[in-house]
Amino acid sequence: MYQTNNPIIKHKVGLLNLAEELNNVSKAFKIMGVSRDTFYRYQELVNDGEIDALINQNRRVPNLKNRIDEQIESAVVEYAVTDHAKLIHLVLFVHFCTARVSHRHIKFQKWLKSNG
Repeated sequence: MYQTNNPIIKHKVGLLNLAEELNNVSKAFKIMGVSRDTFYRYQELVNDGEIDALINQNRRVPNLKNRIDEQIESAVVEYAVTDHAKLIHLVLFVHFCTARVSHRHIKFQKWLKSNG
C-alpha cells in the first residue's frame, strides 16, 4: 500500500492502491475511469523509482516562436505599471500590425523609441 500527502499525485496513488486492494487491475482502472495503458504507466513509474516519480515530468519543449524578447516584455510591464493609457495604445498597435514578425518587431522598437 502506497502513502502520499502530495495532492498532485494522490489520485494516481489511489488507483494503484485500489488495484492492490481489489486484486483486480481491470476493475480498478474501470472504477477510476483510467485507461489500461495509463495504469501500467503509473505502475512502471513506481516500480522504477519512488512514489514521487508519479509527478508529471513535462517533456514538451517550449515553442520559442511564441515568445517575445525580454526587453519588450519589460517595456510592456513598465507601461502597465506606470501609465495605463500608453499600455492601451501599445496593445492596439501590436494587435493591428499585420506584417511579418520581423517587421512587427522593428515597428514596435521604433514605436517604443518615439513613445518611450
